[in-house]
Amino acid sequence: RRWRDIVLNNPSLWAPHILAIPQLSPVNALHHRSMGVPITLHLSWEDIRKNIINQRAVLHELHLAVMLAVKLAFQYSFRAKDIHISGTPSLLLRLLSELDEFIIRRHGAPPLQAFTIETHEIPSSNIDFNLSLLGMFQQRNLAERFSLKGLSPLWPWPLSGSQIKHLSLRFFSELDVDCLPPSYADLFALLETLSSLEMLELENATPRPQSSRSVPTAYYKLPNLRALSLWLQRYESITPFQQL
Repeated sequence: RRWRDIVLNNPSLWAPHILAIPQLSPVNALHHRSMGVPITLHLSWEDIRKNIINQRAVLHELHLAVMLAVKLAFQYSFRAKDIHISGTPSLLLRLLSELDEFIIRRHGAPPLQAFTIETHEIPSSNIDFNLSLLGMFQQRNLAERFSLKGLSPLWPWPLSGSQIKHLSLRFFSELDVDCLPPSYADLFALLETLSSLEMLELENATPRPQSSRSVPTAYYKLPNLRALSLWLQRYESITPFQQL
């Protein structure tokens, strides 16, 4: 009983919220036992799928279960420190439709330390995703670190003017041309609006070769940038990045 009391009264042990069970009572218990400590919300499609009682449930039912978990998480989003959501493209598009509620609940809260959106599948459409991101980044200081893995918005990426310090755009396959900057000049002009940017990671996020043969002649200022990580294909070159 002594160790039980120690565990139940140590809020740091309950701060990471792994939302693998789409039911109200576990989420409420984690919220109560974390006692006001900033929390980490980690929502994984695979984690939730493993906890569905009927493993043969159809895809639609699994999506509904995940949406329930997200809505529960949003009840406590004003306390969130880190948020990581991963799943299929169709699931993420639905999750992002809830961002308006998320932003309202975080009004006046400090910026998230990290916000990650991840999928390992190729989406069939990016239009709804683009609109959701646009609404999210109207709050300029939403997150200090923002990561998109696998799911890309249409160009221009709705990041202009945000206060991101660490930006990671890693797309695990070649994107449609509509999702890529037309030229390095366009890419660098967008990055230049991120005045707080300190770390940048790019993979499959540069202009296509036929649209990017000329290296920009102008220099682009990123005064706080101290780390640049690139994952380049054989046809890509590091030369344009010398203009940063």
